Amino acid sequence: RKVAGKALPALNKPVVDWSIARAQKSLDDSLRRLRRGWLDVLFLHEPVQALIATEEWQRWLESLVQAGKIRHFGIAGEAPMIAAMLQAAPSLAQIVQVRDSLDKRQADVLAQHQRALQFTYGYMAGGAQPGSDGAAVLRQALQRNPGGSILVSTRRVERVAELARAGS
Repeated sequence: RKVAGKALPALNKPVVDWSIARAQKSLDDSLRRLRRGWLDVLFLHEPVQALIATEEWQRWLESLVQAGKIRHFGIAGEAPMIAAMLQAAPSLAQIVQVRDSLDKRQADVLAQHQRALQFTYGYMAGGAQPGSDGAAVLRQALQRNPGGSILVSTRRVERVAELARAGS
């Protein structure tokens, strides 16, 4: 698809399919690739509220927990979408992953719904204070989200070691 997408850009667009059949296939494919029988957390990334805030989705997710395929489920995305989902379908958001930064504090939307920060990301990408190093940003993020998980990504092995030292 990537090679063909260079010649025909329409092929490079993401496929948006919020059917349970597609979600089941995606889960099965992930479990196969990971060589696992279950996941700790299944996140629905950037879900379309009108398509998943249904009893059918709730039953499917709960059946996965009962079958031992997943332990927990939740939603992941930007703060406005998270806020709308927490308002309309809080039962689909047992666990929440949301972008946050030290200056914009987007994850504060969770407090408006009496939720603690759980999984946050984005501190290194955009809201870092000018002139501060990654370790300092991570320490501030850990102070902001002391009971949750801070997600970071990097391709540099030395950066992983630096951030691990800062987080310990």
